[in-house]
Amino acid sequence: MRAQLKRLTTDTAMYGLSNVLGRMINFLLVPLYTNVIAPGEYGYVGTVYAYVAFFTILFPYGMEIAFMRYFTAHERHDKKDVFSTPWIAVATTSVVLAGIIHFFSTDIASLIQLPEHFSLIVVFAGWTLAVDAIAAIPYASLRMDRRAFRFAVIRFSGILVAVLLNVWFIGIQHKSITWIFIAGFIGSCFALALLVPTIFDHLRLKFSPPLLRTLLRFGLPTVPAGLAAMVVQVIDRPLLLAFSGEEVVGLYNANYKLGIFMMLLVGMFQYAWQPFFLQHAKDQDAKRMFARVGTYFLTIALCIWLVLSLFMSDIVRISVAGYYFIGAKYWTGLSIVPVILLAYIFTGMAAIFSAGLYIRKKTTWLPGISGTGAAVNIVANVLLIPTMGMMGAAVATLLSYVVMSALSFFLGQRVYRVPYEYARMAKLVLAAAIPAAFWYARINPGLPEMVFKVILAGLFPGLLFVLGFFERGERNLMTQLLKRILSSQG
Repeated sequence: MRAQLKRLTTDTAMYGLSNVLGRMINFLLVPLYTNVIAPGEYGYVGTVYAYVAFFTILFPYGMEIAFMRYFTAHERHDKKDVFSTPWIAVATTSVVLAGIIHFFSTDIASLIQLPEHFSLIVVFAGWTLAVDAIAAIPYASLRMDRRAFRFAVIRFSGILVAVLLNVWFIGIQHKSITWIFIAGFIGSCFALALLVPTIFDHLRLKFSPPLLRTLLRFGLPTVPAGLAAMVVQVIDRPLLLAFSGEEVVGLYNANYKLGIFMMLLVGMFQYAWQPFFLQHAKDQDAKRMFARVGTYFLTIALCIWLVLSLFMSDIVRISVAGYYFIGAKYWTGLSIVPVILLAYIFTGMAAIFSAGLYIRKKTTWLPGISGTGAAVNIVANVLLIPTMGMMGAAVATLLSYVVMSALSFFLGQRVYRVPYEYARMAKLVLAAAIPAAFWYARINPGLPEMVFKVILAGLFPGLLFVLGFFERGERNLMTQLLKRILSSQG
């Protein structure tokens, strides 16, 4: 089991290289945007990207996960056919869909309450969606071939190009927010160009309708599930726009992005997790290994949540060259950040719990899970936003992810029972909850605030030791690590 877990950790780190570096560089745009763009216009950007998120599911219509499922060695299909058929189908439909969006861009802009002079945003958003969909299966093939380094370089390169163009267009040239989407389109095209050798390596000019039907039977049920999941992630922006206006959307969007630190952990883990559990499902100790993955993920996630919840107000006040981490006029929304971070933890746990549904080919259950979460999200947003504003939207997001995680657990256990380490998980939650309760209850024995925060952060590992969380092998490993740290300092 150690070898497999080490492989998962290695792949997670490599995928994380593209995600962490790429998203962190992309995140540097938040200080640029929040220091340069007014909250109202930034609200339009957030609203458009909310709608774009839905179409990122529709454009590839489940072919990425279907390709990954049938590309494994356990299935009797030629690997080039498994690549070529869905790739040709997605490339064709993506160009058609982008063309339709282009033709009706003015009407679409009006429909989503975007000012007419920003209708070009819709055009570039549509073509970016097409390019990204065409790249989806080549990216998936790199994941299945375990070419994580190449995957990371290409992903990072596309993001870097888009970010540098954003700095040039918005930060230096002071162009309109339309150029944010132009920069994104160019970055996506650059990444697709780098994927051309991968496409040619796998492509065969052969289209198999029977294989496509097989792939669609597996992949299409994930589309409504993905759409429902996107409802959970982004429906709050249009609803905030309707109830509170574009300025509140801008404040919410900027502070929501501070959840990037947890999003990075969840995102890079999921990139490695999907191919990992599909490839190791038939291993003798697979279930015990999956249970241990759940415990380790929760350990890291709760540690990050506690530290960021304590220190985020200090982080955002960091100033470099006159730019704050986020602009001072956006600080009023900081209270939502711990809630968003916690929501991301439940996203990761849902991904872990739902592994059995993919292994047992129960993807038809996924729409019910995501649909329930989406329904909870919409109802909670409608009820909470009018009275709680952006905090209501954040709480609605958390509630929906809690529901989806719970459903993923119960349904996943029905078809593929995993012996999760419930006692250890409970100790993790308790160890994080105690210092958080001290902070939010403002129980301070008179210490300077920064000192108090450091002590509370240190309570987490200390309580884990007191509660007996660590097993003998883990204690030995941590003791060795501590000795190395102390000896290096000496």
